[in-house]
Amino acid sequence: MRKLLCLFLLAGFVFAAAAVVAGDAEARPPCPPGYFWDGPRGCMPYAYAPPPPPPPPAYYYPRPCPPGTLWRAGACRPVPPPPGINVYIPAPGIYIGP
Repeated sequence: MRKLLCLFLLAGFVFAAAAVVAGDAEARPPCPPGYFWDGPRGCMPYAYAPPPPPPPPAYYYPRPCPPGTLWRAGACRPVPPPPGINVYIPAPGIYIGP
């Protein structure tokens, strides 16, 4: 019985504290940019507004590659030959015999 009484007293204190905190809360509109809520004084300006971040650096676009080349590995490279059967016939050597 004693534990039950202590539990009810504790619950009552918690409820009373929650009621006090809820009584201080009020519905208010949000502060405009650059201001913050300062309790009874309302919206107050920030003492120091940090400067905006710098813009991102411009991306370097390379010039277009000339015809017959394409951009690969950071430079203009010749276009590879089309796929197919490549036959390499070496030039015949010149034989000067006896």
